[in-house]
Amino acid sequence: MNNRGIFRFVFLSLTVWFTMTCVPAFGQVDTLKKQSPYKTDVREWLVGQTPGVVVTSSVGAPGMTPSVFIHGLQYDGQVPVYVVDGVRVQDLGALAPESIEAIQVLSGAEAMILYGPSAANGALVVTTRRASRDGFHASYSFTGAVQQLAWEPAQISFREWANYDTRYTDPTRYQQSPYKFQSRIGSSFSQTHHLDLQYGAERFRAAATADFLDNDGPFAGRVDTHRRFSGTLNLDYRPLDWLHAALSFSAGKSNVSTFPDMAGILVNVPVEITASPYDPLVSAVERSERSALTGRAMLEFFPLPGLSVRADLGYHTSRNSVVNGNSSDWKFLQYSLESSYRKSFGAHSIQLGLLLRGQSESLPVLNGKAVRWGDGNVRAAYDWNHVLSLGGGFYLLKYRTESVAYSYTVPYVHLGLSLADLPFLRRALPEWWKTWDWKASWSKTNPYEMGYPAMPYEIPRLLIARGESSRFDIGTNLVFTFEGSQWTLSAGWFSDQDANTQVNSTSPLRVRNRGWLFDTEWSGQAGDFRYAAGASLTLYRNRCLELPDGFYAYPYNIMYGNAAYILAGQPLGVAWAYPYAGVNEYGLARYDTPSGYAEDNSRTAFGNGVFPTATLGLRLDLGWRRWSLSATAHGNFGQSVYLADTMTGTLIRHYLVNSWLPEAPSAMYPQFAGGQDYSFMRSTAALQDGSFFRIDMVRLGYSLPVRRIRGSVDVFASLENFFLFTSYPGSDPEYTLTRGDAGMDLGAYPSTRRIVFGLKFSL
Repeated sequence: MNNRGIFRFVFLSLTVWFTMTCVPAFGQVDTLKKQSPYKTDVREWLVGQTPGVVVTSSVGAPGMTPSVFIHGLQYDGQVPVYVVDGVRVQDLGALAPESIEAIQVLSGAEAMILYGPSAANGALVVTTRRASRDGFHASYSFTGAVQQLAWEPAQISFREWANYDTRYTDPTRYQQSPYKFQSRIGSSFSQTHHLDLQYGAERFRAAATADFLDNDGPFAGRVDTHRRFSGTLNLDYRPLDWLHAALSFSAGKSNVSTFPDMAGILVNVPVEITASPYDPLVSAVERSERSALTGRAMLEFFPLPGLSVRADLGYHTSRNSVVNGNSSDWKFLQYSLESSYRKSFGAHSIQLGLLLRGQSESLPVLNGKAVRWGDGNVRAAYDWNHVLSLGGGFYLLKYRTESVAYSYTVPYVHLGLSLADLPFLRRALPEWWKTWDWKASWSKTNPYEMGYPAMPYEIPRLLIARGESSRFDIGTNLVFTFEGSQWTLSAGWFSDQDANTQVNSTSPLRVRNRGWLFDTEWSGQAGDFRYAAGASLTLYRNRCLELPDGFYAYPYNIMYGNAAYILAGQPLGVAWAYPYAGVNEYGLARYDTPSGYAEDNSRTAFGNGVFPTATLGLRLDLGWRRWSLSATAHGNFGQSVYLADTMTGTLIRHYLVNSWLPEAPSAMYPQFAGGQDYSFMRSTAALQDGSFFRIDMVRLGYSLPVRRIRGSVDVFASLENFFLFTSYPGSDPEYTLTRGDAGMDLGAYPSTRRIVFGLKFSL
């Protein structure tokens, strides 16, 4: 059975299994699991394991910023809001994954009531490591990875080039590059060192982490592709029962290669003899330095029973600079006062909350000038016997410039119901049926009264919002407990809709994302044997509902060859292309048009769009005495990829070896003319199915017995990204979903296959 057959078998089997067992998921909080693949970015730990969240590297290269999509693809390209220990930050790349305690994923409905209009695409709320036990505890962990590219293209010989491009028939003018494929790419090493210190007492707790990452990347001679130093510090002090103080800091600095493009590296294109051959070494201008510092001070009072008052001061600064090039600084200051009051009356209780917040942002485009604004919310909730909960809130943002006053409001409604706790239903349910909860939330924002281009430039990025938007989430969670085991089933549904009135147009641009979220987990213990297995599945459906008259749009920056568009009634990013019908007897492209040629009025929409229609994640953890075995896998299905045909693209061989020649008249593609044939590029011949299923990790671990000291030594070894099942002919279908060129494969950096090993020493 080939890869395509295995891929279809796995997908169909999993689909049948999900349908028969009715498994589903609606969890919003993802606590990082102990056994997870080797990752160098915090966001990558959510890959395939959090329903409703899709994370993909921008190009797959080490150190590149991952793209995060919560509840589907949004046309505006806004990233989720990032929050670290209560402070908004620009990016998470300077934070080590091993320094993280947990990540909370908030959808738009819950995120906007807390963080305003820029959180319409959700929020990732990160909590760094805290002291969890009394006394002094320390741990050191080392992780090493031997890595190489998971995909290596077959080299094109000089003779093959001469067959398809007449320019290369003259050996006196052109030659094959002396930098051979084997000398450019090989095995490399990545290592991480992590130190964790904790101290806990009755009134005081402290935790500190330090982390060093050194990733060489898979290029010979291109050392230190990604190097990062980072650390965190958390202090928590309760001198009195009514007083609580906390300080937190996180800092990081990294140096990253900014040359991730595989074009001209993997493909040995003939070069002129007089031209300089490609130099695989990293020059100074190919590197980027990034640094970030985040700090927060918090003081909390409890003057009366049920009443809390908290004052916060947070600061974040980051810099991104290219050596011998441009640099940019981003600074953000926030200060807030929050109060909460809770009162119980028998089976009834109420809770009231008020948040007042001031914020200041300094952007490079404003030459360091600080822009200030204020926002906050008021919240109220009612609970009856932990069975029924009703809540609501109202968010308000106020900002004023010399020319315009800007305001934004978000009403929010929440409903929760615990059916298993209803007295009459509790008596009817069996003892093993422990929980049956329902949750629903809704929010709707007011539109701003100006088009985006007319918005004052001084309005900072954190305030920019779409027009009118609405968010609705509903989900249920069931928990069953049996002797020594627990089974959790969850399901959810979301619907997000946005309308943005364009300048000089009376009709809006309206788009909608909908989807189903499913999750299940079975865990337990039988004697010395421990087990936990889980799966998550999300089904997506995005559509453009309405476009302004005569208007069309590109999602993000998709403009290469006019390949992908936003079209009314179609998924976002569908291919706008000529219907390719094969090759005629002369080796020219044929099209499914009356004339057989490419015509301007013959292009139409093809494909499912650039975002997957389904995502799947699987996880397995087994333990027996001191041994542990873990595995994770994930897949994306139903997305369309436009595999570009370029002269220097990494995928040129796929088109070359399948192109028409007199001795190969039944080829898939027309005769290669030695240049860019735009009619061919814009046709459905370049449209590919980007579905895939990837086994991310298989890990074996062992805990060594340490008798003389109160500590432990854990060792492990794992195989990561060794198995990818797909019919996609390009380098890696997962890395075609980015915020730069979504759905376009212009030579993406292939994923890395790794043999990982490590140890952790704890006291």
